[in-house]
Amino acid sequence: IYSQRAGMKNSQFPDSSVAAIFAQMKPGSRLISLCPLYDLGLDCEESNRDTFSYNPDASFFRYEQVSIEAPSEDSYHEGHKGVVSWHTTAKNLSAHKYTRITQKSFGGGTAVFSCQNCKGVSRALTDKGTLRTTCSYCLKTRSRQSRSAATAARQNISEIFHTLDA
Repeated sequence: IYSQRAGMKNSQFPDSSVAAIFAQMKPGSRLISLCPLYDLGLDCEESNRDTFSYNPDASFFRYEQVSIEAPSEDSYHEGHKGVVSWHTTAKNLSAHKYTRITQKSFGGGTAVFSCQNCKGVSRALTDKGTLRTTCSYCLKTRSRQSRSAATAARQNISEIFHTLDA
């Protein structure tokens, strides 16, 4: 949520704490963030992308990018302010919606992920309440999107649209 701007040198960013709290929430809970939470790892759809059968234990959440629309001039005058902006012209805001899903293992309420290496199912949280970064069986690091990969993807998309507009 703030790790991009925090400039923190240690590995425990505020995002990690927010992600761990989200993993502890009940299935059906939602988290809306203005910055992506990369520490959560891949969502259930992304984790199941290269498999032949759907595995509900692949990840404990679904991800969706949503848009929060800026108010129109008419709605502003009617008292509906909508999105707050520090700019003179309000733009739509992009937000990230995370939804906890019910899973099969451990009674369905515990957040788990399935290792893409050994297919073992690990609890998403450690005994200390932090997010697990490795499989508890083969100790392989859990797949997750990096900030640099996401930034590169946004730049590629931006370049494609810029080329189309030209």
